Amino acid sequence: MAEDIAVPASGDRKVLYDRYGLKLAVTRDWLQAYLVYIPEVPGKSQAQDSVNVLSEKFLGEVLQERGIVYGLQTEALASFVAHPSYHTEVMIAQGLPAVPGEDAKIEIVYDKRDHASAPRQLEGGKVDLKDLDLTLNVRKGDLLARKKPATEGTPGRKVTGEDIPAKRGKDRSLPAGRNTEVSGDGLELRAAIDGTVSRVANKISVVEVYTIQGDVDYSTGNISFVGTVEVGGSVLSGFRVEAKGDITIRGVVEGARIASGGHVTIRGGIQGAEKAEIEAEGSIEAKFVNSARLKAGESIRISGPVMHSVLEAGDKIELLGRGGILNSGMARATQAIEAESIGTEMGVPTTVEVGVDPTVARRMASVETEIKKVRQNIEKLNQAIATLNALKENQGSLPPEREKMLLDSIKTRYALMASAKQLDEERRDLEEKMKQSRQGYIQVRGTLFPGVTIRIGDSTSKVDHEMKHVTLRRGEEGITAT
Repeated sequence: MAEDIAVPASGDRKVLYDRYGLKLAVTRDWLQAYLVYIPEVPGKSQAQDSVNVLSEKFLGEVLQERGIVYGLQTEALASFVAHPSYHTEVMIAQGLPAVPGEDAKIEIVYDKRDHASAPRQLEGGKVDLKDLDLTLNVRKGDLLARKKPATEGTPGRKVTGEDIPAKRGKDRSLPAGRNTEVSGDGLELRAAIDGTVSRVANKISVVEVYTIQGDVDYSTGNISFVGTVEVGGSVLSGFRVEAKGDITIRGVVEGARIASGGHVTIRGGIQGAEKAEIEAEGSIEAKFVNSARLKAGESIRISGPVMHSVLEAGDKIELLGRGGILNSGMARATQAIEAESIGTEMGVPTTVEVGVDPTVARRMASVETEIKKVRQNIEKLNQAIATLNALKENQGSLPPEREKMLLDSIKTRYALMASAKQLDEERRDLEEKMKQSRQGYIQVRGTLFPGVTIRIGDSTSKVDHEMKHVTLRRGEEGITAT
């Protein structure tokens, strides 16, 4: 390329040629070349007519000499020669601008699932204002975010034919926080554990504990979480808190449902209004219990009074301290029940059971109810079958629809009789299990009041006089007190 003539035609131009009134300039980025013809004033030392400036041959030589070889606009060049427009720039070459690469993009996936902070739609157009589904559960391996890599971009070309490098797009890292894993190719972010998604300081993390600072109410909706839940306030009536892990509630549980795959701790106690249901595969601990149902796979420990409630524990029920009284309702445990006092001076019905797994006791009650219902249905079918048979004997035959009714009734009776037989066998097995369970005990540190029903294994007794500092067990002669 010939030496540039650095005489600008305007602020963004670089002049390459300027003789005989002809000026060739390029833009500073070398992407466009322009010609302009300004006739010289007569009398100059180099007269214009000494050369044929406006010829394609001459212009081609100038462009070649100055290295303008790419993107030539042949039609514009021909028009410049045929119809010169004095003092006016004409673009006669156009380069190709480089296209920069795209920056890497991060797509957050977890909040695009079927998750919305809106009430659940019910039938008839109503909505459940307690079911907001605000808890975002994820499982180990769930996709949290994906990255679209940065691209290299497309190179350009100057009007001189030189390449213009493309600027590569900016890279971005996946927002990997705690308990997340980036894939080997660096393009996916996945959960490393079961939990809930937390986004802090532009990092995505998965946490095992879901924390609610205040109450569980209409602002939070019902809670259902795959890990541990901590509630800083209370759980109001009509709401649910369910977790695969432990549940800790620092306030009071009203008429709510609490269900845990681990342990439940209620520091403020339970004011159930006959609606509260607390279930835990592990243990349950609370300050007091009033009008609620508690069921624990392991132990139940209450540091205050229990009133008008039903307690069931797979191991032991402990009512701790001098306030640990059991006042009306039922307490059932496999191994032991310990309390300061049981019953009331007024003789309000109170039942305590030990020595039988509560699951067995519940199933026994359910089986007895089913047996009663099946036998009632069998009796009704027997009456219907007898009536239809009598009608058939008197008339010699039955209409087709009555004959079908008779056959269907006989088939149903056989099925119910088979079901009754199975239920009887199950009841005998449950009775045997209950007879074998004799090792439980009931310990009262203070007063055991009259009117309390005591069951230990398959033995039952009703307290008829006040007793102090007593431990009840099942012996060969039945329930004994020491």
